[in-house]
Amino acid sequence: MDQRYQRQVIMPDIGEQGQEALLGAKVLVVGTGGLGSSILSYLAAAGVGHIEFLDEDTVSVSNLNRQILHGNPDIGKKKVESALETLNRLNPTLHYEAHELRFTRENGRELIKGMDYVVDASDNFETKFLVNDLCIEEKIPCTIGGVVRWDGQLLSVIPGKCACYRCVFTDIPEPGVMKSPSELGIIGVSAGLVGILMATEAIKHVLLFPNDDRLINHMLMVDLRSWNFTKVEVKRNPSCTACSACK
Repeated sequence: MDQRYQRQVIMPDIGEQGQEALLGAKVLVVGTGGLGSSILSYLAAAGVGHIEFLDEDTVSVSNLNRQILHGNPDIGKKKVESALETLNRLNPTLHYEAHELRFTRENGRELIKGMDYVVDASDNFETKFLVNDLCIEEKIPCTIGGVVRWDGQLLSVIPGKCACYRCVFTDIPEPGVMKSPSELGIIGVSAGLVGILMATEAIKHVLLFPNDDRLINHMLMVDLRSWNFTKVEVKRNPSCTACSACK
């Protein structure tokens, strides 16, 4: 066992068996921005053996207050290229696959097939709903989160077993109803912290933590300005267009 994981292996709820499970896990992260930066960093640090990620964007200077996978020398580079370089410096013993593309209905199903877990780190509702819907169809568990200003939220989905993202939000907001982080602003620590929490959910799933110890049928609301963390119970919608038929 690689000595880098020594502090994890000595934990009774991980041990060598848990670390082997992490090394054998396959996780897809959708996005390498603010959320994706901390998600990918901590999945790699924990030793998740096969990590795939995707992004079609390039690094700009306005990303650098929160997207810690990238630095000043990376401005103008493809984000997946910059992310791959950083992750290989962080933990070169793992297998990484970088996809320079956007998650769409045409490619999404193939991207998530064979994954043990999917983490949505996108910055738009269209992708979040699509990740939710395709993961349910392919019966692959996922965590979906979002951040703006000092606030964030996340929930996890086990297809057919709990409420999904669409049970909570129903449908994509009409154009102009919800402003984006580029319009409202965002402090980097919000993306960093929520991303870490999302990575934690993926790690707990691989380690077979019970649902009561995870965000199953619950959404965590984070307000860093007031230090308010609220865990809200959410219920499965029997008429949900995404998960009502999933058993």
